[in-house]
Amino acid sequence: MTIPLDDTGKNNHFPRNNMLYRLIYHSTAKPGLGYQQLKQILLSAEKHNLVNEITGVLLYSEGQFLQILEGSRENLTHTFLRISQDFRHSEAVLVDFVEIGARDFPAWGMKLIKWPEYKPASYMGPKFEKFRPQHWTGLETHNAIMELVKKHKLAVKA
Repeated sequence: MTIPLDDTGKNNHFPRNNMLYRLIYHSTAKPGLGYQQLKQILLSAEKHNLVNEITGVLLYSEGQFLQILEGSRENLTHTFLRISQDFRHSEAVLVDFVEIGARDFPAWGMKLIKWPEYKPASYMGPKFEKFRPQHWTGLETHNAIMELVKKHKLAVKA
């Protein structure tokens, strides 16, 4: 689901007077998680995020999830608690939770990126050869995803 932008490319759907936060977590998918379940996770996240004024990106590879969410502190806290209890994955680990000045993904209610398709190690270095988010700091995670988005022109920042 894409959040509509106005004529200037800005997202005017969400109010701008609230303080914004970025939450990053990683988790392990339950064995046997298939494409249909992944698609259902994405559709459910898009609906939930639109109602709760949350934007973000979900990465999936090799049985691992990595997600960046943006929104109010309250909405992100409730969303992370709900996500951490989802039966389709385990070991949800909070990597970073910081105040931000603006959304990096203003037009994405939720976007799925399949890590291997973009060969990130070729331009980000050997630490990103394999999808191992449990070895990355919050800053490394954010910078790597922003580099991936920029390099592959995956999003327009409002």
